[in-house]
Amino acid sequence: CAMTPSSSAGESVRMMPGCDMPDADDGTRHRGTLEDSITLGSVVRHHVRLPGDMQIVVQQQGCRRTAAHVPGAPVMLDWAPEVLIVMPCGFDLDRVVHQAEMLPRLPGWRDLPAVKAGRVYAADADAYLSRLAAFETALDQEDEVIRHDAGIGVTPPDFVIDRTVGLLETMRKPAPDQSSMVGSIVRRTKAKNIAGDWAAQATKIVAEKVYPAVDRQIALFKSLRAGAVHDAGVWRLPRGQQYYVDSLVSWATTDMSPEEIHKTGLDVVTDHTRRIDELMKANGLTQGTVGERFRAMYRDTRFQYPNTDAGRDKLLADLNVRVQQIRAMLPKYFGVLPRADVIIKRVPKEIEQGQAGGYYQGPSLDEKRPGMYYINLRDTAEQPSWTLPTLTYHESIPGHHLQGSIQQEANLPLIRKVSFFSAYLEGWALYAEQLADEMGLYDHDPFGKIGYLHDALFRGVRLVVDTGMHAMKWSREQAVKYYVDAIGDPEKAAITEIERYCVWPGQACSYMLGKITILRLREKAKAQLGARFDIKKFHDAVLTCGAVPLTVLDTVVDNYIAANKA
Repeated sequence: CAMTPSSSAGESVRMMPGCDMPDADDGTRHRGTLEDSITLGSVVRHHVRLPGDMQIVVQQQGCRRTAAHVPGAPVMLDWAPEVLIVMPCGFDLDRVVHQAEMLPRLPGWRDLPAVKAGRVYAADADAYLSRLAAFETALDQEDEVIRHDAGIGVTPPDFVIDRTVGLLETMRKPAPDQSSMVGSIVRRTKAKNIAGDWAAQATKIVAEKVYPAVDRQIALFKSLRAGAVHDAGVWRLPRGQQYYVDSLVSWATTDMSPEEIHKTGLDVVTDHTRRIDELMKANGLTQGTVGERFRAMYRDTRFQYPNTDAGRDKLLADLNVRVQQIRAMLPKYFGVLPRADVIIKRVPKEIEQGQAGGYYQGPSLDEKRPGMYYINLRDTAEQPSWTLPTLTYHESIPGHHLQGSIQQEANLPLIRKVSFFSAYLEGWALYAEQLADEMGLYDHDPFGKIGYLHDALFRGVRLVVDTGMHAMKWSREQAVKYYVDAIGDPEKAAITEIERYCVWPGQACSYMLGKITILRLREKAKAQLGARFDIKKFHDAVLTCGAVPLTVLDTVVDNYIAANKA
């Protein structure tokens, strides 16, 4: 039997015929526990004793029916809270569980007999195969979007098509049974001792569904290549200039014009170049322009990890030490701290050629999966030691991981837990880089501080090249040259960044514009609160509201100031 919801939220929830539990008319959510009894709601507190051999049941999407009630059979709440399922012992659940990711919310779930028997994990492996098969559909649907866009005159530049085809061909190159998509399920089912011919099933899907879809997409891009142009900016597209203005509003939540943003970028570049020059000279780096000295630092072997597996392992270990160091300092600067952990991992080899130097993936909403900070180790020479502290603070703590985890863990509606405003998110991460300096993390690391200023200069360069390409008709090559000349990065890394800005107009502007806004609001709070200003309370106010447009952040800080004046 099952508890089923009535037609609208807030109405009564009643037991189906045949159940020996009374009605619950309070409309409350149900809570499950793996202790001696199940409590339903906060008002009605009837209990059902659970026999020892409990079965696991998780609701199938769109289906709330279960086996008929058997007196004395175990009871289980499926955690789609409106459904209480009574399931007889021994029921075969191998193909019933479709949402096993819900199970870890239940304390002690790994000790349950059905889990120990591997039935939940088997269902998870089946779900992997289902998603793998659906990859074909996703690729074909993407093809339809590409054809539609091409039909109205919107196609990528030739160099973007070349890069995309190369990445697709790299993914397509291994034999189906050697694909990482097959290797993933083989490795994980083996680790969990889940019996089944998973390799053969996954190989068949890759060979018959995924690879043909990848081939179709490769062919589609190659058909567009002949007519592609080399112009980098969206100005060339239908209504492209207005599209870029709208993109800036979307990504940076700003009403600044492209020309104003371009000038802001030039000012940031000038200011940070001066500061870097002074610090470099103080540490014996005196020859050439700032960009040339940066290039010399990139080539300097004392800052390079060996480009070997052992060297990459040492790099990752050093980053973990950095994270633990700053984690211990957080209570001095933040009242609210994240519960979720962050794991540092290498960017998967299959995609590293097209990825930036580092990026972050947030934890799952149910807190089962930690946050992930990925660093690109395709060539360790691209990640010299003086660049790594700031990249790590940006992507993990006190940057993206701290902000994103607090947002998800805050007492906010779901839509605000998952809201995304790039200027807020990236502005905070860039602010976090400066905060790390203010926390004293570079006091004994002058080259790390040069790296911090390098990355701040980098975000100023982004303002210049993004507006340059999309509003001022700069070429890809002009943008790459400005980038390399200003900050000295290897040309290969510069090309990856510039091509990213080509296909993501406006997004790169959100970083520095967001940081400037947060710093302005902090100075405003200091000026108005004086001795009452508390950096911990300021950070809590900015973080616990979740991601918001910059204009809304103004209001958030105004409210914080008003609440702390008296």
